[in-house]
Amino acid sequence: MIALTHDPRLEEHLRARQPDMSVIELQRDAATRTVSWTTHSLPWQSLLTDAREIRRLSASTEWTYSEDLHSVVAGLCRAAVDGALRQAAISCAVTRGEDVSASLSALGLSHTTKDRIAHITALAGGVERLPVLDRSRRGHLKFWNKGAHGQLPPDADLESTIAAAEAACQELADHDWTRT
Repeated sequence: MIALTHDPRLEEHLRARQPDMSVIELQRDAATRTVSWTTHSLPWQSLLTDAREIRRLSASTEWTYSEDLHSVVAGLCRAAVDGALRQAAISCAVTRGEDVSASLSALGLSHTTKDRIAHITALAGGVERLPVLDRSRRGHLKFWNKGAHGQLPPDADLESTIAAAEAACQELADHDWTRT
């Protein structure tokens, strides 16, 4: 099956039903009228790849962001975790035969990332089922939140926070929702 969309929500719903599906992203350069494509496996991976690339570019003359490096990277980490939490809610609902919209609405009632993590952890059956997510929450969530709002010290360890976000997202992607 081939589906074309501009809406990332379709990808989320399809992934819940077929986690190993292939996704090809098409990009059109308006100036040259050429189309290029890239593959990616999970949306949160793209965000964390961007965070690593931005961190790398910041040490060169190619840095073009007006925002602080730490804020950009921390914001991407938080967005990746939030996306993985959303995907987990969808996957859980699909696996359990529950209404996906209701599951997303319930997740949406949690207004902070901390509360969304608590919601998904409860769906999984407790902290012991998602220990990496819990360690990331305890060790890095404050950094991700402060960074996303430009309130970080410039000496923060960006690679460890990217790695923590990646580990938490991977744990959520790998979680077996049939066992909870």
